[in-house]
Amino acid sequence: MQNTASLNVLGSSVSWVAQLLTGTLATAISMLAVAGVGFALMQGRLPIRKGGAVILGCAIVFSARPLAEGILGAGKTDQSTPVYDSLPSPAYIASAPEPVPFDPYAGASVPQWPGGERGSVFRD
Repeated sequence: MQNTASLNVLGSSVSWVAQLLTGTLATAISMLAVAGVGFALMQGRLPIRKGGAVILGCAIVFSARPLAEGILGAGKTDQSTPVYDSLPSPAYIASAPEPVPFDPYAGASVPQWPGGERGSVFRD
């Protein structure tokens, strides 16, 4: 009976530590660490290798659970999800719009003189 109670306490304490390491407080500390590392990198006070190690450490801590679930669940197949050989055809296929022959900006970049002649803005 003692072993069951101690295992229950141990399991709850481990889950508490895991929640503490990936919770709101850890996220805030991680954001401050990444911001501080970025600021130190911009000033040239921190080598890139150490800055990369901090950012990689934060990425590993926060992606450990999804990675583990993906690795452990890779061999499992869910029979309730149907597998389709091909995607269903869309209900509506939009056609391409017709090109518009009118261009309101045609020739706007070329200066025109009152007489209709084109040329340099600076007259001889």
